[in-house]
Amino acid sequence: MMPDFEGFPVKTSLTEESLWPTWQQQIQAAWKTERSLIKREAKSRKVSRLCHFTLTRNLPSIYREGIKSRAELRESSIKHTPIDSSKKLYFEEFVYLSVTQPNTKMLYSKFINGSALAVVVVDVSALWKFPFFSIPTNSGSPGIPAYLKSRLHECIGLRGFQNLFSRNDLREEFQLRPAEPTDVQAELIFMESIPSSFFHQVLLTPIDKTSKAFLEIARYFDFFQTDSQAKYKWKILEEYEIKKWGPKYSPQAQREYNLRRWNPDWTQFDDQDTVST
Repeated sequence: MMPDFEGFPVKTSLTEESLWPTWQQQIQAAWKTERSLIKREAKSRKVSRLCHFTLTRNLPSIYREGIKSRAELRESSIKHTPIDSSKKLYFEEFVYLSVTQPNTKMLYSKFINGSALAVVVVDVSALWKFPFFSIPTNSGSPGIPAYLKSRLHECIGLRGFQNLFSRNDLREEFQLRPAEPTDVQAELIFMESIPSSFFHQVLLTPIDKTSKAFLEIARYFDFFQTDSQAKYKWKILEEYEIKKWGPKYSPQAQREYNLRRWNPDWTQFDDQDTVST
């Protein structure tokens, strides 16, 4: 569980805080200096993709404009429906992606409520093409602002990326793949938009082919290609194992979710959790 931090009031976005220019400089400097090391770490873990989880209806604008921040979308004429409008974004000017797979527990909760969902698969090279920092849990958690204020160095550059994969004991217990972050809610926050040229694939939940949503999407993509050619696959996202997070999931699944939720004490495992090349 995230601890309660005190003494750090939060405005609409942390970029409005007086300390932001210093943070920005540190984030960009660490990424620029260590991006070759981040690339090596990602390859050693066999990280092959990043993910953006969204509503199917947003796909046309995402493919025209790229993945943009909430602030950019709000200020533009781009039509976009947030997947979770209630989530607090401390960095509204930036783009949020996940490593290897989306937040599977949230994905399932949206899926069973009938949402038409899509996961945009982004090429892993975005890690060394665009500056980012890493949040090892849900970036909207109440304790994140104070955590960044006191321990920003644990979220930037190579160390920040490595911290997504902390706790070898838990990783072994739950048989996590090297490319899979320990906390299912872990996020990368990119400081630039991600252009559609970095998109590899779209994974979709079933959608009625007579619906307005499908007809809108079909204007932009050919969904009738052969399987060998198709980039856009009709899937229920089985590869993300979302069913284990169902509304009546087992005590074992609940235990796994709780234990895999990040907390600041995990940083003591940093040295032993680095993957060697």
